[in-house]
Amino acid sequence: MLRSFLGLFTASRMMPLEPENGGRPQPQSLRLRNLSRSLRVTRMLNLGGLWPITWLWSRVQFCPRPSADTAPSSNKKGMGTMKRSLVYRFIFLMCIFSTVVTPERTLAKPFAVGVIGEEPAEDIRKTLPLATYLGKQLQKEGFTQGKVLVAKSMNEMASMLRDGKVDLHFDSYARTLALGRLIGSKPVLRRWKRGVAEYHGVIFARSDSGIGRIEDLPGKTIALEEECSTVGHLLPKFMFLEKGLKLVPADRVSHDSIGYSFAYWDENAMLWVLKGKVAAGAMDSQTYAELSQKQGDSLKVIAKTPAVPRHMVSARPGLPVDLLARVKEILMQMDQLDEGRKTLQQFDRTAKFDELTEQNTVLMQKMRKLIDAELKLQ
Repeated sequence: MLRSFLGLFTASRMMPLEPENGGRPQPQSLRLRNLSRSLRVTRMLNLGGLWPITWLWSRVQFCPRPSADTAPSSNKKGMGTMKRSLVYRFIFLMCIFSTVVTPERTLAKPFAVGVIGEEPAEDIRKTLPLATYLGKQLQKEGFTQGKVLVAKSMNEMASMLRDGKVDLHFDSYARTLALGRLIGSKPVLRRWKRGVAEYHGVIFARSDSGIGRIEDLPGKTIALEEECSTVGHLLPKFMFLEKGLKLVPADRVSHDSIGYSFAYWDENAMLWVLKGKVAAGAMDSQTYAELSQKQGDSLKVIAKTPAVPRHMVSARPGLPVDLLARVKEILMQMDQLDEGRKTLQQFDRTAKFDELTEQNTVLMQKMRKLIDAELKLQ
């Protein structure tokens, strides 16, 4: 844009505003000077990416002029030629104005959607249809298109949101709450990922273990999924704190605390429980139902976590209120439109977006203390 502006500005300064030599034949030196000037302007327009306007400039510069040895009656034709030249110059200046000064062009930018993942190409493939849809719907708000940014870690995404590089972020319940506490991003909607609005976790043990509730776990060890897992770590830990139970790393377990180890895979957690390596395990209820079918009556559920949104949408701090309201409106109307439903299906089989429930909001407030402790915030 800057290069285009400089080319147009210089071209307009070099453009002659009076007929050269009153329509009479020009000295050869003057004609050569004008030709050189026109070629320089043409090069500047092409350099600025504005080659279509070059045609107008050529019409301005090279309209035929009457010569001195023509009949006097040809002066009328000469005046017509000058008028056409002035018209071309007027159009040329209008092109300058519309290209450089139009607010929509100077303010236009992409609407950025962010996700966290280890496979950027796959994450972009899944998310780009939604980002493109948002960019298209937000043209009146000054956006030209949508784009996707993929962060490798929660800290990287926090920086992107804080710096305004990402406008909207899609993530799990746990990471959404953590980012909210870290930088002040705001959870705004539920995402029905793969058709599921909410889900919960279960804590399970062997049927012959003699463990019937979580109060029986002190002095024993539980297999959790991973640090950033919602139902495989955060919610079980929240339940233990609510019951006044202390959770510590497995190598520091004592008679009045519960030790934990990260299994990182649900299959590992179940295998550890079956082999007696740990007393209990935690995972989401749907995965437990699928994996436990092969184990018959060997396992039992001893507790269920609170239900939380399957996935969440959050907005960067400082996103204008009216723009956020428009984005929410677009997302919540997608499942009612043919193009919107098609885009949702491409976005990892999302069914729809809707408002957070009162229960969601209350639980988020209750979990603030745990999130702060996990993030080591004061």
